[in-house]
Amino acid sequence: MKKNNVGTQTSDDSHGQEKQLKRPANAKCGIFAVSILEHRERVANATPTLKAESDINLLELIVPIQNNVKIPATLYTPNEKQDSYPTLFYIPGTAFIANESKFTHVICSHICAKAKCQVIVINHRLAPENQFPSGYKDTYKVFKFFIENFAHHYRIDTNRIAVSGYSSGGNFAALITIQAKQEGIAIARQILISPMVDLSRSLIGFENYENKDTDISEAFVNWFLQMYIPHNVDPKDPSMSPFWQDEKNIKGMPPTDIILAENDRFRADSEYYYMKLIHAGVLSNRFIALGQKHSFLWHKLPVIDKFSERVMLAFKPETLHHLTPKHTLCHVKEPFSADEKEDENTAPRAKL
Repeated sequence: MKKNNVGTQTSDDSHGQEKQLKRPANAKCGIFAVSILEHRERVANATPTLKAESDINLLELIVPIQNNVKIPATLYTPNEKQDSYPTLFYIPGTAFIANESKFTHVICSHICAKAKCQVIVINHRLAPENQFPSGYKDTYKVFKFFIENFAHHYRIDTNRIAVSGYSSGGNFAALITIQAKQEGIAIARQILISPMVDLSRSLIGFENYENKDTDISEAFVNWFLQMYIPHNVDPKDPSMSPFWQDEKNIKGMPPTDIILAENDRFRADSEYYYMKLIHAGVLSNRFIALGQKHSFLWHKLPVIDKFSERVMLAFKPETLHHLTPKHTLCHVKEPFSADEKEDENTAPRAKL
């Protein structure tokens, strides 16, 4: 058995992985010009400029999901005691290949304090040691572990559950919401932040925005996707890329918020998934942080505040009539709600 970097046990099926763990042969510049191990170290050592909220309770857990596989999870609980808590399940953005906790701690501590809800952070095993579908299965098993086995113990109000994720975590959050609907698990809202919903990278029409994203290059995206996707799997497989789900699986989804940056490497993913949800009759809104890039959630408190606002809305069904499906543009320098307006020019017509 081989031990991976989140302390879980994995199998010895490592054919081709040793090569993937080394520095890419074509790496010349940028964040991807390192080995996967160096990249993980850089991500782990990165320091947030924003401060975490201290007025919360924190509990670190290890969740056993199968023999020799245990997944870390973190519970953020408001200081105000309640019989049960509305609960947000959150999957961090890791590009499927690296763990990150410091920025997630800032994000989730603020959401917990401002939205007065419990936040459960779900981690997963990483590629290339654990390629698709291992990571997604980990997150769904941990989600069900809490919902089905320990909802009472951790005071989870199962009538007020939301699911969210950032970047690659947005991919998993969208898939969790789809599978939960199919299994009859009620989710009040999904909140997707710059989600990767098409791993084939075939959605086009927003290149002028995406190419301005110097925080994350297309070369880096191709690099980590090669590590995450097995060579014999079609990246348009709907169990991997939620955008390619049949519309019948999208219909009946919970109200959805999509938050993205104007110059986001995954803007096309966000825009087209938003349009697909609208086409399927899902009550949805999207919010754009003007002038920002993909890493905006890590560095901009107004984005976290908007996130918290949508989480609060998730647990107040009587306010859902305020969600009129439309395009919205928002300045990140001010609270999003102060600057929303119709945007009729940025989104090309989707072919669904």
